[in-house]
Amino acid sequence: MGRLPLVCWMVPQQIIPYVFLTSPKVDVPYHPLGTLNIFEVLKQVIRVFYQETIKSCNSFKLARVLVNNANNQEVPRESVYDAELYRIMSNWLGRFTVTGQWHLKYRATTASIKELKEHYEQALLYDKKLPADETWVVHFTCCEDTISKLYWPTESQLQKGLRVVYFWHDLNFTKVSVIACLVGYK
Repeated sequence: MGRLPLVCWMVPQQIIPYVFLTSPKVDVPYHPLGTLNIFEVLKQVIRVFYQETIKSCNSFKLARVLVNNANNQEVPRESVYDAELYRIMSNWLGRFTVTGQWHLKYRATTASIKELKEHYEQALLYDKKLPADETWVVHFTCCEDTISKLYWPTESQLQKGLRVVYFWHDLNFTKVSVIACLVGYK
């Protein structure tokens, strides 16, 4: 039992980055004042997601929203996206410490409006407790309605610095759309 935390640390920190060496072929994007441009980082990282990992993994959940015009479709779990984000970011952002969920603050996967409301509130609570310059909710979804019926944070949440990005993709991860709410983003 005592070795499990070591294994949980070692696999993502020491093994995955060396087995899957993929990273974007562009320079890491920064804002003019030298801080990391998280939105641009996310867009570049998504471009090199390994499609086979997304579409053929054994880690699915049943979507509570319509996917391919049907209910209860299997979609990738949050952990699938987490592993890909972590793998690519840890390779590409060498001088930064990439710590999974705490780095991006909060992720959601194929969530309903009720779940997104909870994610927005939770992200702002995390923001008060965790050291980071920005607070993001990154929402990966296969729901076709997502891009046409976006659910954004409230004005108050935006004024507190909450930023949201939606990545819609088909189940094969061959088509991807991105849209973001970056009020006050420099």
